[in-house]
Amino acid sequence: MKVAHRNSNLVHATDKHITAWLREAREMESGEDPEMAVAEYQKIIRAHPLKEEAYERLMIIYRKTKQHKKESAIISKAIRTFEKGKRKAAPGSNDRTVTRLSNAISKATGLLDKKGTPLYQAQPMARWRKRQRTVDS
Repeated sequence: MKVAHRNSNLVHATDKHITAWLREAREMESGEDPEMAVAEYQKIIRAHPLKEEAYERLMIIYRKTKQHKKESAIISKAIRTFEKGKRKAAPGSNDRTVTRLSNAISKATGLLDKKGTPLYQAQPMARWRKRQRTVDS
């Protein structure tokens, strides 16, 4: 028998757990202990790879401490992770007909160019790509 619902208590417990980790990391960061904060944010990313705030805070810490290579690396990792997560989350992504129709609608509404390249990038991806260009230049 398949279960079609999620245990809401488990979801809320996980959210509270992540929130507590983020709060601790922010306290370490404001307490002038960036190395410990970096370790905490990396722990969050390992446990919950699509937690945007952890990536954002790491980028800020690396920018403040002038560790540009590490900042560039975390931006690249965030972009890769979110692109991969977006592809996994797309319903019917393995169905050719759905993909073809989706692309046709996107082109007709101006979301894709003639080659099928997206013209619009959702946040945080657009912001991260802009930041990547700034760091790498």
